[in-house]
Amino acid sequence: RTIRPDTNGYVDLAAFHGDAGNNSVSYLYRAIESPEDQEATILVGNDDGAKLFVNGEEVFKSTATQAAAPGQSTAKVKLKKGPNAVLAKIANGNNPHGLYFTILS
Repeated sequence: RTIRPDTNGYVDLAAFHGDAGNNSVSYLYRAIESPEDQEATILVGNDDGAKLFVNGEEVFKSTATQAAAPGQSTAKVKLKKGPNAVLAKIANGNNPHGLYFTILS
């Protein structure tokens, strides 16, 4: 399904899953188009643990049990010209459950 962030940039997975999301893992996928090969920074705010993959390479990992906040963590990545596959894996103990995601180039 398509899930969109709220006006603050937060993807609220608890609203999507409800109580069925407790003790679960969610995956989010997005292709990001880059006009050229370039370095970029990804800002992540995760609730709870998370892993982030860009073009199949793990670029971020957190095992923290925490509330998400914008820009909590950063990951330096290399984007290739054209589409770049971004996959986020977000672990959840109990609600809330979600992710902030921003990419800067």
